[in-house]
Amino acid sequence: MRKFVFLIHPRLSAREDMGRVNPIFKFIPEPILRSIIKHLPPIASSRIVIGGNEQVEGMIIVVPLVGSQFYSLPRDFVIEKIKSAVKMARDLDASVVGLGEFTSSVSHGGLDLEREAGITITNGNSLTAGVTVASVEKIIIEKKFTPENLKIGVVGAAGSIGSAVSRMLADQ
Repeated sequence: MRKFVFLIHPRLSAREDMGRVNPIFKFIPEPILRSIIKHLPPIASSRIVIGGNEQVEGMIIVVPLVGSQFYSLPRDFVIEKIKSAVKMARDLDASVVGLGEFTSSVSHGGLDLEREAGITITNGNSLTAGVTVASVEKIIIEKKFTPENLKIGVVGAAGSIGSAVSRMLADQ
């Protein structure tokens, strides 16, 4: 069976989001919990099975850092935390790791994790760009726009997703 892992992290509230992983976290005051989770290893929280004849199994691994900690803690510390989650994914026999939320941006879209041999790392940017272009194409068809009456602006065109969207739309 093919396996994948998706990395996530608590967004704003350690109590609320980590409380979904383990109810005991709901009873710890937020400032104390934020201090505690920095020292926790990644946590495998959910299992997903997709498919009929050829099943694909997925896991959600929580990188226990609140969003703001990804940028307030030393970068090397944060990267090591993400690498330990990738190692956990490899130990779970996953062949692909999807970087979610800040795990992607803080690791430069996974480029800082390239040396983690034996596993494919994706940041989801190409999927997001493709879905965005498909949505624009659908709107163009539904609204019956023609090249003469169509101008498209891409906010964030210098970023990885925006530049890919810009190039794909320009090719058309």
